[in-house]
Amino acid sequence: MAIPATGLSSQPCWHQLHSVINESYLGKNHTVFPPSWPRLDFDTTKGGEGLSDELGPSGTLIVIFNDENSPVACAGVCPSRGKFGVNEAFTNKGADLTNGEMVTAEGDAPPVPPQTPDWEICCFCVHPSQRGRRLAHRLVDELVAFVKLKGTNRLLTKYVADETGEFWPKLGFEVIPGSGGMLPRGFNPERDPTKEGLLKDVEIRMGADPKYKSNMCRHASLLGRNKNCQFQMAFWAFEDRTKSKVFNRQWHATVIDPNERLRYQRQTGLFTALTSKSAAPKHMVKTERNFCLVTLIWLEVSLSDHRYVWEDIVHAHAATSIFFPGVQTSTKAPVGATWKSSMADNQARSRELKPYLREFNSNITLPKYVREQVDEKYKAKNEADRMIAVTKQEGEGERPSLLFDFRSSRDLWPSRLDFSKIRDPFSVDMLHLSRRYHDLVGPDARFALLRIWSDAYFYPLMLGYDNRTSTSFKDAVGRAWEWKFIPKDMPGSEWSIQKIVELRLEQWEHQFKRQVMVKREMVLVMAKDEAQLRRYVLAVVFALQTKPWRLEVDF
Repeated sequence: MAIPATGLSSQPCWHQLHSVINESYLGKNHTVFPPSWPRLDFDTTKGGEGLSDELGPSGTLIVIFNDENSPVACAGVCPSRGKFGVNEAFTNKGADLTNGEMVTAEGDAPPVPPQTPDWEICCFCVHPSQRGRRLAHRLVDELVAFVKLKGTNRLLTKYVADETGEFWPKLGFEVIPGSGGMLPRGFNPERDPTKEGLLKDVEIRMGADPKYKSNMCRHASLLGRNKNCQFQMAFWAFEDRTKSKVFNRQWHATVIDPNERLRYQRQTGLFTALTSKSAAPKHMVKTERNFCLVTLIWLEVSLSDHRYVWEDIVHAHAATSIFFPGVQTSTKAPVGATWKSSMADNQARSRELKPYLREFNSNITLPKYVREQVDEKYKAKNEADRMIAVTKQEGEGERPSLLFDFRSSRDLWPSRLDFSKIRDPFSVDMLHLSRRYHDLVGPDARFALLRIWSDAYFYPLMLGYDNRTSTSFKDAVGRAWEWKFIPKDMPGSEWSIQKIVELRLEQWEHQFKRQVMVKREMVLVMAKDEAQLRRYVLAVVFALQTKPWRLEVDF
């Protein structure tokens, strides 16, 4: 999971992640670093702000979770802050260095850094209880995959040789001759005379792999030193793929409305026919096959990133091309009857049907009249911590829906939730954006509105382990239930899905620019003409549905 540095403290998992980072650094070399130096401030808010300042506005924190959805390892990555300097978060606070500058190992003035875009690792840690499971290698793999999308030339790391020893060289990083420098004994990053400084002079080394290129899918030296890396990457992709299939199958099995289940089965059957062996890629029309390849090149995605890249783009192509008249997807796909019986080919009929159930209001944004009805139930309750669950009628003749009132859970009170660093989904006016874009581009402007599939009662997002107790409930016969995925009634659920969808599209913001906007689980795609719209829609659907394959566009 990739978390932007600007929103660390607001993440649901930050309290656990803060503990993981500090506990990972407890075993530091006390002959170099004073025991009183924690990696992050003990206050979680200050610690999050400090790490955000280190990573900078463009930085990102890569986090690995265990099967219980608890963080066990993380690593930050940010644009290089100077090839020959120490952490700017330290030097900018007035470190007592020689002549006020960093010196190289040879004592010469540092040369001018090259103008190539480099990224560097910051705050690399694995929890002590999880060491020995090759999570460090997995973190490096994720970092390399992330910075490759940024078009970087090298991935750098700065480290203290007395502290890490041969850790980084064993991971494939080679020391850059003449780089790095020295921090003098007594150095204090906060320049606070009441706090201890370094216990001895410290050599800062810089490691990099000069063979790393932006068009490579893997770290070259890692492949040379560890022949199992490709197998590990393939296994992790297989693991994510398998989990996503299990999750998707169970998610759709929870749908109550039989008509919606039937609609999904027909949709799945249509896409299966379009992407079957008889349809793709062998018998795929050559122009469409080239269109998929050109789209991948435009997104800077390599077929070697993982083994399912081509399968994902073909599936996205099959799902989107049917909405563009005149596009022939396959020369032999036996989908005529299936296509003609689908709603996609009969828009007039589909508009007459009652829309299937889709709600988004959490306890924070419920209409006032609904809250008043629920408050009447509170008057009769006799337990201080009882949570009310009631059925509510959506309208005259509409189907009933279940409402969980989480207001009795103090951990989920709106006053305790911080959304300051997350875009407010209710501030995004898609109709206004569409109108402005149409006025700017002209009558040829085209638009597409995509929506992430979600159940009537939950979003397909893992619920943090620390929030499961707050959302658990008992039914009328005393059975206890626990939400594994974010319930829509949970305060702030709209902000959660907003952030996740934005994160999935963030790495391609250079390609999408401001023509792709997100509002909760909906994505608005704007284009200057139909040809551009088709390419953008294909790219967005691919970006949303590819690895780790948890999100699914609801057609």
